[in-house]
Amino acid sequence: MNALSSPVTLTIRQQATILAWQLVRAARLPFKVAQSQAWATVKLLNQMQSGPTEFSYIKDDRTRRVAIGERPAPATDKPLVIRYFDVEAGGIRSFRIDRLVTA
Repeated sequence: MNALSSPVTLTIRQQATILAWQLVRAARLPFKVAQSQAWATVKLLNQMQSGPTEFSYIKDDRTRRVAIGERPAPATDKPLVIRYFDVEAGGIRSFRIDRLVTA
């Protein structure tokens, strides 16, 4: 079950809990860290639905990327990846939610 694009309407708390357990299993994070990341992710996605939002994450090359993005309508098939439209670059970008730094 993918908490980010579930066909059933879930509360924000339910989405965060499901996402936290997915992070524990996939990214092998301690539950406390996974829960914090999950809440940050759910809040970011809600902000992105209402308009451009500034956030930052760690890229694959370990550099920090500050972005302003909007969430496009289609989600990815990967539950732990956020796809967004980068307003500054004018293109679609994605990152793993365990690498989200600030929202």
